Amino acid sequence: MPHNRERSMSVLRLCGFVLPLAATLPLHAAPVTSLKSEVTYELLPDGSSVVERIQVTRLNEQVAVTGAGQAGIQYSDGLHQVEIIEAYTTTKDGQRVDVPADRIFTQQLPVSAGAPAFSDQRVRMVVFPQLEIGATVTLHYRSTQSKAWLPGVYTGGEVFSRFGDSESGRTVVLRAPAGVTLHTFGRDVEGGEVDSGKPGTREWRWRQGPVTAETPEPGMVDAASISPGVMFSTLPDYPALMDAWMQNATPMMQVTPKVQALADEITRGITDRRGQAEALYRWVAGEIRYVAIALGNGGYVPHPADEVIEARYGDCKDKTVLLVALLAARGIRAVPVLIRTGDRYTWQEVPLLAAFNHAIAYLPEFDLYVDGTVPLAPFDSLPAPLRGRQVLVAGDAQMKSSIRQIPPIDARRDREVTRTTAEVAADGTLSGTSRVHSHGATDGPLRSSLSMLPEQMLGQVARQMLAASGQTGQATLTLGNLRDFGESNLLSVKFETPGVIHLPGPGAISGNIGIGTSPGKAFATAMLQLERRFDFPCPAGGSTQVIELALAPGMKITTLPPAADVKSPYGHFTASYEVKDGRLLMAQTIELTPPATVCTAADHAELRKFATAIDRELRRQVLYE
Repeated sequence: MPHNRERSMSVLRLCGFVLPLAATLPLHAAPVTSLKSEVTYELLPDGSSVVERIQVTRLNEQVAVTGAGQAGIQYSDGLHQVEIIEAYTTTKDGQRVDVPADRIFTQQLPVSAGAPAFSDQRVRMVVFPQLEIGATVTLHYRSTQSKAWLPGVYTGGEVFSRFGDSESGRTVVLRAPAGVTLHTFGRDVEGGEVDSGKPGTREWRWRQGPVTAETPEPGMVDAASISPGVMFSTLPDYPALMDAWMQNATPMMQVTPKVQALADEITRGITDRRGQAEALYRWVAGEIRYVAIALGNGGYVPHPADEVIEARYGDCKDKTVLLVALLAARGIRAVPVLIRTGDRYTWQEVPLLAAFNHAIAYLPEFDLYVDGTVPLAPFDSLPAPLRGRQVLVAGDAQMKSSIRQIPPIDARRDREVTRTTAEVAADGTLSGTSRVHSHGATDGPLRSSLSMLPEQMLGQVARQMLAASGQTGQATLTLGNLRDFGESNLLSVKFETPGVIHLPGPGAISGNIGIGTSPGKAFATAMLQLERRFDFPCPAGGSTQVIELALAPGMKITTLPPAADVKSPYGHFTASYEVKDGRLLMAQTIELTPPATVCTAADHAELRKFATAIDRELRRQVLYE
């Protein structure tokens, strides 16, 4: 919907995606201007709540007319009632055209891309008529929620994207019974609590003035993290949020006879406690099929472990409570953990359910976090997208719920290594094999990606990998045993590229041989292609490329670049070149070790200095004759 440049932070579920209760588009989706934006949140004495929204938006360009002429109001069929109060187009000459009744309809929400789902999530669609450049669309609707997502918990808010135009500003009103304690926060907005004029009711009112849209940057953090907004919560802090979540989760992860029998069966013959923990994790990750579940408050409340065992499917929180129960059956402590995935790395200033969209587990005995939704990840290493993030860890009999941080990526441990051995034929043809080894945080994502490749596509993928390094020719791809976690060589590509080396010389040899691409070049290109104003995820991790090239008879290396050793507070780059026994040996390693998970514009300026120094080294050439 073109009109909504702000995004509601009320969410419908955990496990991978957030469903706002407002009609929304991406935060900088269309060339439109907000002319009026008013939203009222009201918590009622019986625990139900109402959101009423009025939005008027002008369509400024043709792309808005063709691509943003409809609104989608997302809701749970089991918890919400959505009423369209008004919906109409005002043409640029002032004519009002109401949306016909048959242009307001309900659709099933495609809850999760790439994963099956059981969901009562719906979208009330409103398709506006007679759109043109200069027309405005008006939507006024009310959404009533019959009960809270978690008992006694009411959280929500609005984010006013700095990447959307607003001529008249935006207004948020919040009402609640006088006896309810609400914690509120406004970022870069005016207002606060006001006299409601109604006995027994408290009221808050915030306003943001007119806004001229800024330009977003590729790869920046989520706009909600850096935009003005209003947040509110009945919870005093984030540990209290976890305690509220655990009230529903704890009964679901009891050690029942079925759980005990399964845990004993899975760990039969394994005496080592860590080995038992890994076996239970492997079973949950591999045998319980991931299914996105969003039925009523099932988006937040997990199913009993017995039901998950019987069904053989579940979402992230179902897998987590089952794993915790199985571990408990073997006397191994584990607790659920709530985390945010995606491009939002910071939590809002008051505790919101919207802060989290995923659940994993923490094993205190091994100081280890594990994600039961990733079947092909090493037991001792979370995938890179989860590393360095702030998490909410549940309490148990031995500790209280707490805010912690998952260890960041370690460039020496979490790395990829590409080793290429090749030879130059007399006609200049290059032939050889590239082998990719993955370690730590990079291992799980690579195994998962490779596991989804159809066998008939392997040849095409191999040629695409060759082309990505600037070469053409023949290539075949062979996968390693993706379920052997003691083996790091996950793929090999055998290649033959005619005419790459011009013989007889003279000529120059680049670092692009086989499927390997220069790790230093990849980093330098990414850092130097734009300047940044907004925060972005810091580049982290390690990458090594090693090339051993057997020279053709009569081929002689005349010039080798000097070894490179570039150091920065953000990382370390090395390169070496050597000729030995008729072979050219080239190696590059980059280790990116930023001081934080999220980088600022000031960090980017320093990263550009590092990238510039690397780029300068990479311009040196190996010459031959």
